[in-house]
Amino acid sequence: MEADGVILRKREHILLEERASRQLFWCVYIRGRLILTDRRLIYLPRKQTRRVGLMLSSLTAPQGGFRLVEPPANLFQVTTIGGKTYRFLLRRGQRRRWQEALEWAMLLCRRRAARSRTG
Repeated sequence: MEADGVILRKREHILLEERASRQLFWCVYIRGRLILTDRRLIYLPRKQTRRVGLMLSSLTAPQGGFRLVEPPANLFQVTTIGGKTYRFLLRRGQRRRWQEALEWAMLLCRRRAARSRTG
């Protein structure tokens, strides 16, 4: 199934979606869309650059940003279990909403995995 350029897997649902910019380097950003499903975090750039699709099971707990300095209020950062970090600029005031939604989706993902192992 496809929804706005995102190919969804069977029984996968979009939970949140909004415009965001992915930080590649210190001051280099690529505009696009950030999408949270019940299984993945997906970034779709506007231009033909590399898409990012991260399984929720491969992520550690979401973080607000850098710890050495006060992070911008709209910086949303996720880190994979392997240590790779992805940073996204959201609209002002949206970081907490995305952090909470991602934590909730990751919890559901863990519960789903535990049920499939036991059942």
